[in-house]
Amino acid sequence: MGAPGTVEEYRRARRAILAALGPQAIARLHRARPTLDWAAVVALPALFVVDAIALAAWPVGLAWGLCFVLQGFVIQAFGYVVHDLFVHRRVGGVAGYFIGALFELVITFRRTWYALYHLDHHGHMNTADDPEAYKQDLDTRWKRVFFLTLPGAMLTMARGLRPGRPTSSHLVTAPLTPPVEQVRWRLRFEGGLALAAVGLTGLTALVWWQVVVFGYLLPLALVTPIASSLRVILEHAEADTDNVFHCAVFYRTGPVSGPLFFWDAGDCHIVHHIYPAIPFYRVPEALRLMRPILAAHGARERSLWALLRGWFVRNEPHRTVWSS
Repeated sequence: MGAPGTVEEYRRARRAILAALGPQAIARLHRARPTLDWAAVVALPALFVVDAIALAAWPVGLAWGLCFVLQGFVIQAFGYVVHDLFVHRRVGGVAGYFIGALFELVITFRRTWYALYHLDHHGHMNTADDPEAYKQDLDTRWKRVFFLTLPGAMLTMARGLRPGRPTSSHLVTAPLTPPVEQVRWRLRFEGGLALAAVGLTGLTALVWWQVVVFGYLLPLALVTPIASSLRVILEHAEADTDNVFHCAVFYRTGPVSGPLFFWDAGDCHIVHHIYPAIPFYRVPEALRLMRPILAAHGARERSLWALLRGWFVRNEPHRTVWSS
């Protein structure tokens, strides 16, 4: 058997799941529902704006604190929508590209850069070429606590975040990779878009600074790094690099963690890596159907508490099979 990041191993996993579930079930799990796709595109910005206005207008208290924490997760969710709809499934074509570019501005990323980087991750996961190998640097408790902060996240990510390689092996997404000339144009365009967004944010601050500060900048700086750190734990904190059926954390989604992490982006990550084109709203069903298959092939399910304890208390190494 090859490494779990190789095309052959993903195909082996898909053949085993197809044999167990049948082609009709796999086809159903991949069937898109445009109403739910575009509902997410509309609902997320609406929630962001409403929460920002509430944080600007309400007095500080319990309800304000809950909205503040929620806003940090909502900001991260813009990246989840881009990840599911506009990187893996290319919903909306050209219109989807522009919407994705706008959504990525909220979390200060460029959409094309993120797409190349993320597809590189799918193409080289659990190998030396995985662009997310920088997470291996989180090898002490103090680094992991520091990673919960914006400076810690920036310093850690600076080692590994870089423009992806357009010629990388992107598995099932290879035909979607744009030509290099288009990549360069898009990166320049998105850079200009980012400058325009900074100007618009500044103008908004002149009119209603509380919305910008309390509704966006502070949640982005204080809560989103914590949400991102939790996402890192739910995605690849524990993985068996010799077993494609345990290529990521085996964590069953719940009624709170599911929506907060958009199901496949943080939760259910094994399912996402084996079948990256399953829409987010079908991933819970996919996990329910595939869970016995994954367990039969050696994947070990973890609770959220066990993951947090293993990460922060036991200091288990990232992307390894944990000791207990």
